[in-house]
Amino acid sequence: MSRTYGYSPKVGEWMGSVPLAESDRAPVPGVRSVLQRLRAILEPSHRLSELRISWVEYSADEEELAFHELEVYPVASWDEVLAQIERLRSTTSHQFAINCLFLELATRVIEATGDVWLPGSAELQLSIDQPELHPTTIEVGYTTHIDAWLSTTYDESYRPRSNHEVARANRPSLEGVLRSLRDLMGTTFQVDQSRLYPFAITDLGFRDVDELPAR
Repeated sequence: MSRTYGYSPKVGEWMGSVPLAESDRAPVPGVRSVLQRLRAILEPSHRLSELRISWVEYSADEEELAFHELEVYPVASWDEVLAQIERLRSTTSHQFAINCLFLELATRVIEATGDVWLPGSAELQLSIDQPELHPTTIEVGYTTHIDAWLSTTYDESYRPRSNHEVARANRPSLEGVLRSLRDLMGTTFQVDQSRLYPFAITDLGFRDVDELPAR
């Protein structure tokens, strides 16, 4: 039986800001605090596979000395992400700051024959705006690259195909993630975009749309 859903860039994207407690307003404590809260939200439905991180070295008087753009490291757990950040911090004698990091995620999808884990099917982004050494918030973006949540999906030739059974089994998990992200981000939480299904995306997932526009 062929699948009735598949991959597409940015099927859905949601974003917002997470405020930091005063004790966490430094690059590593801030990122650690937010990652720990995101772990509780995402771990039931996602597995980690890769960390991409851009980080910065600053002098004692906070002058930027070096920018390290999107270094890539394999990771298999949230603890490995934090350990890799600590390893990077230990490589410099200067002040360490984080510009942004991306976590590539696999997603658990319930199919008729059981659960499957789809690699590279979601992404989590954390970024710190200036001043990077003294963050008060961390920007968070969550993206899904699969359309298992849609009642009707486009196939590879952009023809509509019914996906009701898979959507019914899986959409509640996405909605649960997004509700928790909304609770974490408060009024800053917002739906960003859907490249393929802009007519169906909502702040908490996707609405049923079975008459898809021609593409």
